[in-house]
Amino acid sequence: MEYKVLYRKYRPVNFEEIVGQDYIINILKKAIVNNKISHAYLFSGPRGTGKTSTAKVFAKAVNCTNNSSGEPCNKCSSCIEFDRNPDIIEIDAASNNGVDEIRELRNNIKLVPALSKYKIYIIDEVHMLSIGAFNALLKTLEEPPAHVIFILATTDVQKIPITVISRCQRFDFHQLSTEIISNYLAKICDNENIKFDHEALDEIAYLSDGAMRDALGILDQIISSIDGKLSVEEVEKVIKTVSNQKLEELYQALESNNAEIISSIVNEVEKNGYDFTYFVNKLVKFLRIKALSVKKETNFSKINFTKIKDLIFSLNKILSDSKTEISPFLLMEMELLDNIDVSLKKETLIKHNEEEKPKETIKKKTKPTVEKFSKEIRVNNCFVGANKDFLNQNKKAWANFIEEEKEKNYKIYNNIVDTKVVVASNKYLILACNSEGQSVLFNKNNEKISQEYLKYCNEDYKPVLLTEEEWQNYKAKYIEAKKNNKKYELIEEKPCKAKNLAESKIGKIAYKIFDEKNIKME
Repeated sequence: MEYKVLYRKYRPVNFEEIVGQDYIINILKKAIVNNKISHAYLFSGPRGTGKTSTAKVFAKAVNCTNNSSGEPCNKCSSCIEFDRNPDIIEIDAASNNGVDEIRELRNNIKLVPALSKYKIYIIDEVHMLSIGAFNALLKTLEEPPAHVIFILATTDVQKIPITVISRCQRFDFHQLSTEIISNYLAKICDNENIKFDHEALDEIAYLSDGAMRDALGILDQIISSIDGKLSVEEVEKVIKTVSNQKLEELYQALESNNAEIISSIVNEVEKNGYDFTYFVNKLVKFLRIKALSVKKETNFSKINFTKIKDLIFSLNKILSDSKTEISPFLLMEMELLDNIDVSLKKETLIKHNEEEKPKETIKKKTKPTVEKFSKEIRVNNCFVGANKDFLNQNKKAWANFIEEEKEKNYKIYNNIVDTKVVVASNKYLILACNSEGQSVLFNKNNEKISQEYLKYCNEDYKPVLLTEEEWQNYKAKYIEAKKNNKKYELIEEKPCKAKNLAESKIGKIAYKIFDEKNIKME
């Protein structure tokens, strides 16, 4: 017999088998029982949460000849022939997104159902339709024939015109909890006679990110490559994940000031090819749970709540800077080691990737300084000559700058993505973003960005990037100054010396951990 993958084998055939969307299911069943069927439905939500499965079960139920409970009976001819029923039309909008396809659909809906009470159109990934296709669909969606039902499914409801949304009954599917997914996987393993550890199923559920289909796909991949019991170790080996057990080891090493174990775990994760973003995200969630438990304790543990909180924020910044030339794993290792009492481990010398790099004599050089600028002065000077014409011109030029650099220069693009111009004068630009890490990175590479932007606006601008919070503070001060008739005056911008590396945060970490003679300044 041909092998059937789990997500197809266990696709729901009735409402009871749809997991985790009880509120939506109850409404749909009552609509069937009370014979209050709408002409159009919109199912939106993340991938793998049951939108298409619900659409199919609903389509089967409304055409079922014995649906008094709201459930399809799966025994009548309509239910049995459902997969071959010509009145159930599934359309993939990703590959059928043009006006011609929708016009053909409009012509076909006039034909009465061949076998069923309703002709049902299930349009998957409907947000992929073109604007022209949406316009062609609009009138039909508003006043379809009585025998037609539309079920639209999407993972990106923001891309659907409001005129379409307003003509549908909308149901928002939510991500499934780790517990719900893990319990469902346990039932499947029992059915398939697979021995398992619950921790392994919890890990798969976590990896699936709330999507049941993803969880079944991961389970399928793992059980096809093991002979014995499904364990956390097998999940780690196949999916390249980091188990909670490993994170607990890391946390205990932080508490016991064991620099050797911390470095060993981080290097092991990197060498095994684990995804850095996933590793940090999971570690941050793990630390959050620890922080909450520490907060409830009468006596704080050695790593108190404040230290855990600071570590979480530091890891988040490293994550936002992870595309820099410095290895993110190295930055992470330094940050973790900074959270231990290094006085107990002064003799320990951490060697990052020592197996791959030959030993060499490292000479200490003069500690350099970097030319920087004052945010205060640059913001002040931008306010002096700011006007709407400069703002509108630079908004367009900056949008082109971001779009072009995406293809041409990814290093520059990484600095400017998700930034926006909020104030502009003839010489200065104030930009805003949501990430503090990006703000630091942008202002560090300010001169390079300014030179590159010159190609798009033909003006030698001096930009400054603020976080959204910083921008709102400056904006409030500006509005207050305007009310009090206070004028901003131009201030001469002089380069200011930044702290040398030894005084910076990463420098302090390095000096704490390494002997001074082993540090090379560049």
